[in-house]
Amino acid sequence: MNRVAIFFGSLMLFGSVASHSWIACTDYLQENGDYWSENNCRAFPRGGHHFTPKNEFGKDTGFDYHPSDPKPCRSIGNIDKYTDDYGSAYYYPGQKVVIAHPTKNHVAEECTNQYIPDNGSYIFRSERNPSTDPTLPEFHANKVADLGISPFGHDKTFEQITTYPKPGFQNAPKFCENNDKALATAAFYIPPDLQAGKYIFMWSWSFNSDKDVYTTCWEAQVMKNKAARNRKLTKAGLSTDEPELLYGISLAPLPDGVDPPTAGPTSAAPPPTIPSEPTPDPNTNSPPVVTQSPTCQNCVPSTLTCLDNCLKSCY
Repeated sequence: MNRVAIFFGSLMLFGSVASHSWIACTDYLQENGDYWSENNCRAFPRGGHHFTPKNEFGKDTGFDYHPSDPKPCRSIGNIDKYTDDYGSAYYYPGQKVVIAHPTKNHVAEECTNQYIPDNGSYIFRSERNPSTDPTLPEFHANKVADLGISPFGHDKTFEQITTYPKPGFQNAPKFCENNDKALATAAFYIPPDLQAGKYIFMWSWSFNSDKDVYTTCWEAQVMKNKAARNRKLTKAGLSTDEPELLYGISLAPLPDGVDPPTAGPTSAAPPPTIPSEPTPDPNTNSPPVVTQSPTCQNCVPSTLTCLDNCLKSCY
């Protein structure tokens, strides 16, 4: 079968499946996860108790939404959109957040074809303590993260479309086990300089083109630091763990103002430097110099490694 036939076959596939998805969890405890577990979800989008049942991941409930202006979110935000079992998120500055969504057949893979598109996913936010939902332009003025685009198309190799983790929407390592309801995740950082307060976050995904957009919105309380966030989670009976990293690579885009780590992203912060035994200099009578490891007091979060060390060791 030639490429033209495959291409038109893929177009027929797009027309035969539902072209939609949504965020089902706004604080998931596995990055690049294989399978959905409700025990790994600490927070939900608006109306999660109605639209995203935790025991029926990926169930179609009409939650997919094409945004319009002035209504970028499917429902207007208020406290009634959350319950004790489907609560809103608590974040802290510098936190890596993992979000989860069902694939709904939209992954270029060995079990589908290489032409299923992805045209970008983004995270946007409101201003601090908004009284109403932002408009689409107001959301777009506060981009938190560009989650990337998954590889697809005739110029991509088999290896490229079947290697995980992937950037973008199609990061679903077990997609071929359940095309409709496989778990996909993405990760981003809360800006380290974001002030504490209430924010509305919006996930935006462009499927077939930048005109074919789906959004999901949720509230989050950004706490002053990790310790304050943990107190909130503990009070709610939720885990204070950081997300587990599967497949050894994090594709979370770095926030503005934070330099990339020198050794690449890892599942945990590198161990602190252990001072070595001093070696006397035979050519001088000066006392040996011992290099001390960085402390919380003098650590400036100019690198991701330093930021992770400070947050995990000092809060």
